[in-house]
Amino acid sequence: MSLKEAARQTLALLEAGRYTTASGATVDIVEPQARAVAGTRLYTPQTLATWREPAEETGLLGARVDVTDETTQQACQRLAGERVVALNFASARNPGGGFL
Repeated sequence: MSLKEAARQTLALLEAGRYTTASGATVDIVEPQARAVAGTRLYTPQTLATWREPAEETGLLGARVDVTDETTQQACQRLAGERVVALNFASARNPGGGFL
């Protein structure tokens, strides 16, 4: 499957509010998607410039950064079940990262 076809399928399932897994199970994403949209915040450079103090560090958790030669989806699948955060960056040359 091409990246453009994957993007089209992603947009279609977002519009439908559900998708079907390889095993045939239907996964409803309406509520999680609504929570994600409601929880989204935009921090502009102007907003960030007004922050006076950095966030307080608790010292309770460590962090590790890995850069791997795989797609974000492949990394997420490989790390399923672990406590991770995945960042998917757009391309500087292709607006939207070449999504469509």
